[in-house]
Amino acid sequence: MIIRKVQIRRYRGIEVLDWDPASRFSCLVGPGDSTKSTILSAIELALSPVNNIFVNDTDFYMGNVAQPVEITVSVGQVPQELLRDNKFGLEVRGCDVPPY
Repeated sequence: MIIRKVQIRRYRGIEVLDWDPASRFSCLVGPGDSTKSTILSAIELALSPVNNIFVNDTDFYMGNVAQPVEITVSVGQVPQELLRDNKFGLEVRGCDVPPY
C-alpha cells in the first residue's frame, strides 16, 4: 500500500495541509513542534481499523470544536483483503497518479 495524497484540515497544530508524497519513501524533517508527529498521527487515524476513535478538545485546531477535523488519506496498491466492504471497500475511489 502506498500513500498518494494526505489532506488535513483543522487537526491539532495543522490548519490546512495538502501533501502529495513524491516517492515511495518520505522523510519528515523539522524542528520540535513543527507538526511532524501530528501528520503521522492523522495518517494513523485515517487508516485505523477501529471504528470508534476518541478525540478531545486539544485535537481540534486552536481548540475550536465548532470547526470539524477533516483527514483524508488516498492510497494506491491496496491489498485485496482491504477492499472488502467491511473494511475500506465502501470508500474506494480512483485517481490518476503516475506510478512511482
